[in-house]
Amino acid sequence: MKNAERAKAINAARAVLERDPGVSERARRSMAVAEPIIDELHKLGYKVQTLADLRHQDKDWKTAIPLLLRWLPLSMTI
Repeated sequence: MKNAERAKAINAARAVLERDPGVSERARRSMAVAEPIIDELHKLGYKVQTLADLRHQDKDWKTAIPLLLRWLPLSMTI
């Protein structure tokens, strides 16, 4: 996914969050935490929009484990 497409997808997801009062604050914080992780995954060559997309990659997602482990302590605060 190109940067412009990714930015558009992120903005669309944010718009849904803003419009939907049923979306919890926890979901909002999760998106905020995931965004820089997804940015780093893009730099490693992963074409993901969410962390769950790692499971559906043609690329072996296990090479992302060091990056995910580095981010784990931060994600535990959400």
